[in-house]
Amino acid sequence: VAVGNVVVGSNGTATGTLTASGASVTVSSVTWGGTNPSEFSISGVSFPLTVTTSQPVKFTVTFRPGATGTASATASFASHASNTPSVASLTGTGTATAVYTVSLGWTASPTTDITSYNVYRANFTSDACGPFPIGSPYASTASTVTTFTDQTVTDGNTYCYATTTVDPSGESGISNVVQVPIP
Repeated sequence: VAVGNVVVGSNGTATGTLTASGASVTVSSVTWGGTNPSEFSISGVSFPLTVTTSQPVKFTVTFRPGATGTASATASFASHASNTPSVASLTGTGTATAVYTVSLGWTASPTTDITSYNVYRANFTSDACGPFPIGSPYASTASTVTTFTDQTVTDGNTYCYATTTVDPSGESGISNVVQVPIP
C-alpha cells in the first residue's frame, strides 16, 4: 500500500484490501515490522474479522512521517489460513513543509447545476503557459468552493493555472490563465 508524499507532521492515507480465495478467512490481528512501523497505522477494521471470497474488506493506512525521506513498514495479518500471516508492504515519503504556496480564488459560475471545479497547473516554459491536460486536473473542488491552495510548488519555477467548471453535461473550457513565479 503506497501512501505517497506526505508533509512531515501531517497525515496521508491510502486504502488497502484484504481478500480471500477458496474459503472465508478469519483475521485475528495485525502486527507491525519493517524500518518505520511507528509512522504507519491501520483503521477501519476491528479484529477478529471475517473475509469472505465474495466480500473483500477495505482498511485505511495512515502515514504520519517524522522526517523527510522514504519510509516503509510491514503489516502482518494473522489468521487461521494455512499461509498466515499475510504481509502487506506499506510505503510513504516524508516531504518538507512548503516554503511557498500559491493561493487561487475565482468567481463562482452563475450556472446552477455546477457539480465541481477543476484546477489545472502547467509549467511556464519557452515564454508560454501550457499545455493544460484537460480531463486530468491537478486538483478539484466542490461546487461551493472557489479557492485552492497549491502547497507543492518548487522554488524558482513559474506555474500557470486555469480552472474549468464541471456540470452533468461535462467540463467547460478553461478560464483566464494566471502565471505565478515562485522566488
